[in-house]
Amino acid sequence: MPIVAAQDATPSAGTCTGPAVDTEHVLSVWYDAEHNLKGTPEAPGMQAPTGPEVTLPIGKPADAMTTAGVTQTVTAVFACFAAGDFPTALGYFTDKLTASFGPEMGVTYEQAQEFLSATPTPDPSQNALVSVSNVMTLDDGRAGAFVIERLASGDDIGSYAIFVKDGDLWKVDEIFDFPSVDDTSG
Repeated sequence: MPIVAAQDATPSAGTCTGPAVDTEHVLSVWYDAEHNLKGTPEAPGMQAPTGPEVTLPIGKPADAMTTAGVTQTVTAVFACFAAGDFPTALGYFTDKLTASFGPEMGVTYEQAQEFLSATPTPDPSQNALVSVSNVMTLDDGRAGAFVIERLASGDDIGSYAIFVKDGDLWKVDEIFDFPSVDDTSG
């Protein structure tokens, strides 16, 4: 049964503003006390479906306040990536998702620290947000939404994001990327 987009929200382009980011905290998510990179290069917060079917947590249509909050978060994240302001974008992520956006193997603590402290440089090649739709509240108090973005090539891709409430802010906790048409020919 298809999901009806009863609560579509087509965000406008936003500006990159957001919660203050504690770069030392971000570095502690990525590196241990001896400044060794934690974990593996795998991205635990981003999961690509491995087969034709994926079970996503689906809830009830969200109220207007939740829909606005989730849409505001997604819009801000895309605006921050376009502005080249990666640290502010991380302010909209939980530690779990921040860990998955960490440096590649071989990047030193000092290099990551320098990156997080650098002056943002706009990146016009970043994906553009097309829509946030089907915002729903999940049984466990989180929220979920479908996000469509446009690649520089003009192709649209989709994902399903899960959000957790942190004070007045909905933070992105998990992202399930859907394969593009080209990715499904395996």
